Amino acid sequence: MTPPRLSIVVAAIDAQDTIEACLTALLTATADIPSDIVVVEASRDDTRRRVETFPTVRLISAAPGVLVPHLWARGFHASRGTFVAFTLAQLRVSTTWAERLLAAIGPGVAGVGGGFTLAEDTGPAAWALFYLRYSAFIEERWRDGLVDGEIAGDNALYRRSDLEACPPFDVDGFWEVAIHRQLRRRGLTLAAASGATAAVMGQPSPARVLRERLRHGRRFAASRATSLASRARQVVATPLVPPLLWWRAARRVLPYSAHRLRFLAALPWMLCFATAWAQGEALGALVGDEPAR
Repeated sequence: MTPPRLSIVVAAIDAQDTIEACLTALLTATADIPSDIVVVEASRDDTRRRVETFPTVRLISAAPGVLVPHLWARGFHASRGTFVAFTLAQLRVSTTWAERLLAAIGPGVAGVGGGFTLAEDTGPAAWALFYLRYSAFIEERWRDGLVDGEIAGDNALYRRSDLEACPPFDVDGFWEVAIHRQLRRRGLTLAAASGATAAVMGQPSPARVLRERLRHGRRFAASRATSLASRARQVVATPLVPPLLWWRAARRVLPYSAHRLRFLAALPWMLCFATAWAQGEALGALVGDEPAR
């Protein structure tokens, strides 16, 4: 069979409240594009059954507790498209999402990322995660063109052949920063696409977010801890991480009046989530990235 032009890999963790809106939006955005959607779920709730109501969507299940980058890796290897996009079940894409991403991936461009916004049905915990994770990519700041920094793997499209030329990520998972480093070493670039917006939906469980932030922080620090001195620096810097993350997000979003009240209301959860990340970094620097209790 001829491969579809586009495959979309959706990582779904405890997403029963958002998965239907996520998939409906993806099907709308790809209505005129030969594509397939692969959902890889690792949930304790009703996510699986709700995905099964979409007959054209392929479903892969993993054990609860698997991190998003590992779900993406499994979905990538199950997909067939010439281009592969990654997203989350808590995101609802715009109607022009697929069209804008595909239009921006020209010669020499290995990956294209879209911007982010907040859906109406969100609260302070979702706002906190949004500002910590996506402050660099908010819709108001996102413009077409090449980017010197990163694109968010949660809303990104890549050329399959470029990812297949990278070192295998079956075991370690699809961590976009590491993948981008590999792509740039080969002389490829990353780009931004306006109009390829993803809206953060739902009310995330703070307990789940805290666990994920700690585990992601641990993985991040373990990958950077190359010497005893680097480990020591990361541990000593732990108390500085939460205020630094808050200040970085504040500089990016406070110039936009639409975000100011929500940003301030999200402050308590932002500090909690940032502290979990910082503790994860300290743990990763001290003992590495072995599975944590």
